[in-house]
Amino acid sequence: MVHLGVDFDPSPYVHGVCTYYYGTYDIEGGVALAKSGQYHEGKDGFVVHIPSLHSPQMAPEGQHAITIYTICPDRLATGDWESQKETYADKLIAYAEKYIPGLAEHTQLRVILTPEDFRHRTHLDHHAFGGIAPVMGKSGAPHQTPIEGLWFVGAQSESGGGLPNVIPAAYRTAKAIAGQ
Repeated sequence: MVHLGVDFDPSPYVHGVCTYYYGTYDIEGGVALAKSGQYHEGKDGFVVHIPSLHSPQMAPEGQHAITIYTICPDRLATGDWESQKETYADKLIAYAEKYIPGLAEHTQLRVILTPEDFRHRTHLDHHAFGGIAPVMGKSGAPHQTPIEGLWFVGAQSESGGGLPNVIPAAYRTAKAIAGQ
């Protein structure tokens, strides 16, 4: 994941606040490669999120905040994220620049987050930016946790992902909390 502060308006090159760029439709192959520690460096696809398009206060006037991210292995088959993060960020930005001309040239600020960073920040042994990958037939974490008074709802919970699942499950969980 690369966070950028840029000094131009990227909106003519994207399809809104969040744009997906697909390099492959072989989802199973991509997941298998990531599990084996192979990183596609952005060629299989990435997401460009520009929060300052809907919240202009997230960047100084005339500038924008951009996040570019993609799936990647938790741990690399060769080397480590820390020593390679600048190179991988350059490659991811280069892929995005095919769609957003001048992106690298207009970058004023750059912050890179790797799976190592996510593991450190979340105190987990395995990073899961964007949540744990869903597995067919396997339920997420239960709504009622072992900690008294702590309930868990959302796409990573037992309801599963997607608004049609999350909203009714959140409603049922709220009713259970209220004792109804």
